Amino acid sequence: KGENLPFVRQTGLLVRGDLDLKLQTPANAPPRLSGSVRLRDSLFLADVRAFLPKGGGASPSRRPPYFSVDTPPINAWNLAVDVTGEQFLRLRTPVFAGVASARFRLGGTMGEPRAIGEAVIDEGTVRMPFASFAVTQGAVRLTEAEPYSPAVYLRATGRRYGYDLTMEIDGAAVQPNVVFTSSPALDAEEVLLMVMTGAVPTNEITRSTMHRAANIGLYLGRSL
Repeated sequence: KGENLPFVRQTGLLVRGDLDLKLQTPANAPPRLSGSVRLRDSLFLADVRAFLPKGGGASPSRRPPYFSVDTPPINAWNLAVDVTGEQFLRLRTPVFAGVASARFRLGGTMGEPRAIGEAVIDEGTVRMPFASFAVTQGAVRLTEAEPYSPAVYLRATGRRYGYDLTMEIDGAAVQPNVVFTSSPALDAEEVLLMVMTGAVPTNEITRSTMHRAANIGLYLGRSL
């Protein structure tokens, strides 16, 4: 057992939590590590692209769940651990700010671990240069069929220049589909221009080139 232990401590990422684990050594089978991990008080400031799997041939430490133990005979130990965390993670990036929870079942072996479950966005905001979207639903899932390829779904809404805007993201995390819609109806390209450059499809609202450039500069400067 352990409380408030730092599991990951590196630039842009802090993950910590509590352990309640049990190691059993059957007579005719590899040892089995079971129990629970409760995540808490963690922080994510990193570039999310660094955590996307680089193809099916990626090493275990470079794909979910991002760890592996190569040392024999520990690498053959079986895993059966519940990993949970209610609103444990604060995310702060130039594009997104929010709070997330996690519910995973850690299986496989110490050398080839698998985490099946989902991380859910409890609250969050997607920030574009000229609009902000409040997240109404969001999750990152790992399934038995695709344990190393995260699937994402996010739906967020906002209002800008008299338009009700909706953004939906789904598909594989490495290449998601992003769809913008609006009411009154606009083409997806027009919505994208509106939120990224401040170009409004009517002449009702005008923004100077300097004002639009300042907004874009402020947006890009958040990453500093």
